[in-house]
Amino acid sequence: MHHIIQAAFGWTDSHLHDFQIDGKNYGKLDGTIGKEEILDERKAKLSGLIHAGQRFVYEYDFGDGWQHDVIVEQIEDAPEPMGSAFIIDGARACPPEDVGGSWAYGEILTALQSTPHNQQAKDFLSWFGGSFDPELFDNRTANAALSRLAWNGWGQK
Repeated sequence: MHHIIQAAFGWTDSHLHDFQIDGKNYGKLDGTIGKEEILDERKAKLSGLIHAGQRFVYEYDFGDGWQHDVIVEQIEDAPEPMGSAFIIDGARACPPEDVGGSWAYGEILTALQSTPHNQQAKDFLSWFGGSFDPELFDNRTANAALSRLAWNGWGQK
């Protein structure tokens, strides 16, 4: 699931993450962080943890604190041996990696929208590779990333 979310968002899997499901934390670390026990996500079966209608939290980049509420709308049997995932719909662009969390991203969006020609906005755009449209959701790019991930064995290499 982590690899699917990373591919769909266009992020680079550069930070720690965890899933908070039914009062338990699952991540790559097996042990504790602070007061929280972390169970090894590689030993957990997603099919045994989630069901249709369930909500859970995916947190990425503990420094920036991106918390995503995930709602399981439907579960279907995979049509292929490796499984598949695809994006049906979305809205807005994903925040760029290492942008500083939701508060910093909000400030960046304000600068890009209210004063797009000032130096700060130009610096942000330069940092993002020259252009960034926060309103653009690119379904084709997200699905292409998921296809590459499936072809490569879902990040297991």
